Amino acid sequence: MLFSDIAVGLFFLGFVVLVYGICAFMQDRKMDDDKMINLKLYLSGPMTGIPEDNKPEFDKYAAIWRANGYRVFSPPEWDLKTGKIDYKYSLKRDIKEVLDSDILAVLPYWWKSKGARLEVHNAQELEIPVVNAETGLPVTVRAIDCYEDDEKCL
Repeated sequence: MLFSDIAVGLFFLGFVVLVYGICAFMQDRKMDDDKMINLKLYLSGPMTGIPEDNKPEFDKYAAIWRANGYRVFSPPEWDLKTGKIDYKYSLKRDIKEVLDSDILAVLPYWWKSKGARLEVHNAQELEIPVVNAETGLPVTVRAIDCYEDDEKCL
C-alpha cells in the first residue's frame, strides 16, 4: 500500500512539474501588453487512409488554436497550397516544420499514424512541448511506446 501511494505521489508531482514547465515556457513568450507572441504550433495527426486526408478535423483544431493567437502549420492546408507530391516528400517537409515549431499539438488517434508518431517522437526528443489539440494538456506518453492499436496512447 505504501509503495502505491508513493508511486501515485511521484506521478502527480511529475505531472505538476511538466505543467509548470509548459506554463513557464509560455510565460516567457508573452509581450508587455499580455498578448501572446505568435508561437508556431504544428498540428500532428492521422491523414493516410482517412477521407479528405482528415482535413475537416485538422481545420477544426487549426481554427481553435489560431483564435488563441498561435501561428498554425497544418499539413493538409499546406498540401492544398502546394499540391501533395508523395508521402516521403510530405514527411520530410513536415519533420522540418516540426523542428521549427514552438509546440506540437496532436489530434485524436494520432498514434494510429506512423508519420504522427515520428513527428511526436522528434518533438519529444528535442523537448518541444507536445499537447493534446483538444484539451491543451501535455501528452505524457512517449511516442516510441505507441503502436497503431494501442489505446494507452489516448
